[in-house]
Amino acid sequence: MLSAAPVDLGTLDFARIVLPTGAGDAWFQFTAARTGVLSALRTNGDPAAWNAGTVRLYQASGGSAVRVAEAAGRIDAAVTAGQAYYLQVVASAPGEVLYAADLLTTTAGGWSFFGTAGEDAFEYQDAAGQVTINGIPYSLPAAVGEVSFAGGEGRDQAVLQSSRGNELISISPGGATLSLGGRTVTVNQTESVSARVSASAVGELIDSPGDDRVELRPNEGRIQGPGFDHELIGPGIIHAYSRNGGRDSATLYDSPGDEQATLQPVQSVVRGEGFYNRAKLFPDVTVVSSSGGFDSALVLGSAENDYLSGDLSGIRMSVPGAELSVSGYDLTLAKSGGGADVAEIE
Repeated sequence: MLSAAPVDLGTLDFARIVLPTGAGDAWFQFTAARTGVLSALRTNGDPAAWNAGTVRLYQASGGSAVRVAEAAGRIDAAVTAGQAYYLQVVASAPGEVLYAADLLTTTAGGWSFFGTAGEDAFEYQDAAGQVTINGIPYSLPAAVGEVSFAGGEGRDQAVLQSSRGNELISISPGGATLSLGGRTVTVNQTESVSARVSASAVGELIDSPGDDRVELRPNEGRIQGPGFDHELIGPGIIHAYSRNGGRDSATLYDSPGDEQATLQPVQSVVRGEGFYNRAKLFPDVTVVSSSGGFDSALVLGSAENDYLSGDLSGIRMSVPGAELSVSGYDLTLAKSGGGADVAEIE
């Protein structure tokens, strides 16, 4: 039987526990939140580095405790949702911290991670083949082709990193999908996503039904809207889409080099050395030259009645369903697409 009265953790998905300072074993009882992998780490506060002391997991069975797993510092063992268990930390030392997590389910080809009701942090590092959730690291077997994270409640964040090359990364409100050839990483129900990929990657940013703001810079993109704020760093090609409604705006910035911008009612593009940024279907688009170089812009009107206004600092073309603006460019050309257009330049 147990050598001390256990502390009841209730239904456990994640807990960080400062162990008692007294000598002897520390005992905890809990009910598994899901059928999956229970990770228990004995640390000095950093879950990435665990201590050598013994940790044991027991299953409660008919008034007794049946040992399921034992290891030095860390155990990862299968548990069943609704089943009662005990954790034993043998000869706990002052200052030690126990991490216990039931946030992972596995199949032969897929690993799924889950958030809690609070704020959670998920990180995928492709080069290291590692996932970290709430500070706890997991090494991914090469055979795992699908990795997912569902943040759930709370303000959750996810970081995705890859230098593999030729990645495809799609970011939308609350989530992202990173395609890596033999592996796909999916994030959803997450308020903050940061993806860092290689220059050969292609990225896309997709809007919400609300009013969203997109900023595109050389090899960088950011999209913000109701309840989310996502960023994308690295791709040589980024496409941003306003497909789902709302009064969305896109601002495209230059680099210190020479850029060419083309603005049209349906889509606008800024391209330069090492990058190509496109904003499609946005009702409000602005291109800004502020970083140097000789930048040129071409603004193409619609077949309807358009209105062009501006001065030496920039121009604005109003077309049915869109506003197209150019600011700070060295050379700007505006071309009518038909209709009874009006131009007023100061």
